Amino acid sequence: MKLLNFNTAWAKPGSAIGKRVGRILAKADADLICLTEAFPALVSGSGHTITCDDRSGHVYPDDRKKVLLWSREAWSDVFISDGSEMPGGRLVSGVTQGLRVVGVCIPWHMAHVTSGNRNREPWEDHISYLKHLAPILEEFLTRPEPLMVVGDWNQRIPTPGGPSKEAHFAMIAAIPEVLEIVTQGEISATGGWVIDHLALRPPLKALDFKFFGPRDDDGRPLSDHVGYTVELGFAESLHATRIDGRMDL
Repeated sequence: MKLLNFNTAWAKPGSAIGKRVGRILAKADADLICLTEAFPALVSGSGHTITCDDRSGHVYPDDRKKVLLWSREAWSDVFISDGSEMPGGRLVSGVTQGLRVVGVCIPWHMAHVTSGNRNREPWEDHISYLKHLAPILEEFLTRPEPLMVVGDWNQRIPTPGGPSKEAHFAMIAAIPEVLEIVTQGEISATGGWVIDHLALRPPLKALDFKFFGPRDDDGRPLSDHVGYTVELGFAESLHATRIDGRMDL
C-alpha cells in the first residue's frame, strides 16, 4: 500500500500551482492520501474522501479543508472532531483498507494570534490540540485495527532547542509510546527536517520513502512544505524504514 502525505498550502484547482500539485498526486498513484490545507478537488479519479468539519475559526470563501483523507476503498466508522473541546476543523478519522487512519492538521504556533479570531497566545491552540488529541488516540488504540496518525504536525520531532518546551513535551505526551514516528529527525533526502509526520502502530511498517517539494524539478513552487510517498506493509517490527530519496517529478 502506498501513502501520500502533503500540505498543499491551499493550491487552488485550475491554478498553475494547483495543476502541478494535481499532476504529482496523479503520478504518485497512491492507495491512501492525506492532504492538509487543501481543496478536495485536487484529488481526481475514483475513490472515497472524508474531510474535517469547517469549525477552524477561519471563514473561507470556497471549499477549503484543513485536513482530508482519500482512499481507493470506502471508509467506515468515521470520526470528526466537532471543536467542542480541541480546536476544531482539524481532525478526521476513519477505517479503510483494514487500517484506522487519523488525519491531523495541528495548529501552527501563531494560530488565531494575528489572524482568525486573534484571541490566542503563541502556541496556545497547538498545545490545546495536543492535549485533546491524546485521549482520542488512546481510545483508538483499544480497537483492533492497526493505527496510523498522519498529516501536518507543525513541529519538528524531536525539537532540540525548539522555541517552546511546553509544545515539545505536549507532543511527547500526545503520541502514545506504542506509536513510532517514522519521520522524525533530520532526513538527508530532504536536506533537513519535515513537519508533516507519520506515526505507525505495529504491525504496520514503513518502507521506501520518496520526498518531493517544496519545488518541482524545474524549480517551480509547489508548497511551503515537503511531502512524501511511502510504501506501507505489515511486520512484527518497524525497524525496516528506509529513506530512499526524492521523488522524480
